Amino acid sequence: MKKIIIFILLPFAILACNTNSSLVKAYRYTEQIQENSDKALIGVESIDIIDRKEGLIQINIFCLNPNPIAGFQFNLEPKGFIDKEFEVFSGRAGSKGFTLNGKNGKVLGFSMTGALIPKSQNSNLSENILISIKGKLSEDMPKEIILDQLVLASPKAKKMSSESLPFILEKSEKITK
Repeated sequence: MKKIIIFILLPFAILACNTNSSLVKAYRYTEQIQENSDKALIGVESIDIIDRKEGLIQINIFCLNPNPIAGFQFNLEPKGFIDKEFEVFSGRAGSKGFTLNGKNGKVLGFSMTGALIPKSQNSNLSENILISIKGKLSEDMPKEIILDQLVLASPKAKKMSSESLPFILEKSEKITK
């Protein structure tokens, strides 16, 4: 697998919608993605720094899936860069009523009602956000984030073919908690 390099595309700041009017800085996945009709591609679409002083970030996870998904699980790597307790919400999984959980770096999503995340209609990453994760940095922002031990489940409870794409921050600004 070739190494995918991410460049900081938008080193811009906009006013955040929080109580202390901190600035938000966004890091976006910019590498061209080769669609694969057989396997799902998953990774970090963007990282938003919500509150620099508090070390609060939001990580948006994309999934380009050629088939419906019944559930998913992965670990955020490197371990420990985000607090043990973090919020998992929104995205295509949230809109389908999935139960979402995040703790100790592990993310889990499934439906108690049999709902499915439909196959992706296009390859636009921002239109295929699976979930968002909000939490506080427990150490400096890592240079690379990987979704490790990835499992996507099919409607028949079989492991789907998938690939996790690494998110690499080039020349990242030091962001501390």
